[in-house]
Amino acid sequence: GKPLAHTVRGLKAGRYTQAVIGDRGLAAVRVATAAGVKDTTSALPSGDGLRFEGLGDAPTRPLTLDVAADASASSRRATVRTRASGGGSDTVRLARGAELRYTHDGAPTSVRFTLQGVEKADGRLATFESGPISVGRGATLAATPSSWVTLRTVRLTTRSRGGRPVTRLLRNRAKAPASVAITRLTARGGRATVATRFARLPQFASAGIVLRAMRGNQRLARRMFKVEQVKAGTRRFAWTLPRAARGRAVRVVADVTLVVGGSRTGTVRRSRSVRVG
Repeated sequence: GKPLAHTVRGLKAGRYTQAVIGDRGLAAVRVATAAGVKDTTSALPSGDGLRFEGLGDAPTRPLTLDVAADASASSRRATVRTRASGGGSDTVRLARGAELRYTHDGAPTSVRFTLQGVEKADGRLATFESGPISVGRGATLAATPSSWVTLRTVRLTTRSRGGRPVTRLLRNRAKAPASVAITRLTARGGRATVATRFARLPQFASAGIVLRAMRGNQRLARRMFKVEQVKAGTRRFAWTLPRAARGRAVRVVADVTLVVGGSRTGTVRRSRSVRVG
């Protein structure tokens, strides 16, 4: 049937949120309004996004578009921050749950987008920030991450109305929500020790430390440590190596994962390795 559409008429100055649920995900719009301003939000026939229209002579104002999808191994979300124009429209979708597509039909403006992926298996969260991108009337953007697990880089294809597509690689501008470093890793005398330093921590932070004894690509043994509430400073973790992991061809690999919550939600990872002496 015909996609569902909602029309909102402003009675006074304020902000509102309107969400639509499609067959392939959830989408929402957050925008300012005022007396007499009329907007329409509609679900896309594809079921994976929405279209926002500022009707008539509505003023230019900040507009945030959210779209989310649930993939087999992860949950994915894209947020676009732009400006809406009276008589214009903005469309956003998460095609196949993997590619952000955005179309701007309004006055030239600057747009930013954020991508987030959460792995269902272990709760790992990755965040990508694009930085400002200039768009004109009728411009389209297509953003495809190299990996939704890491979100280190995104391939961005832009196309102006009547123009040719231009593709470039964007690097992540998101700042790490906290700081973690492996300051020392030793493996000798049958004992492996890793020293870690945590800093700039928010109120809620937890960490996982994994030490692995490896011979080539073969894992010989593993030891895990978990810290429920991490405090700033240096922490040391020691592991008595099993006899099979004490040969000279063995490496000890340390993986440290810091997960923070609150307003600076995110995950920071560090790795380091050393030969067993």
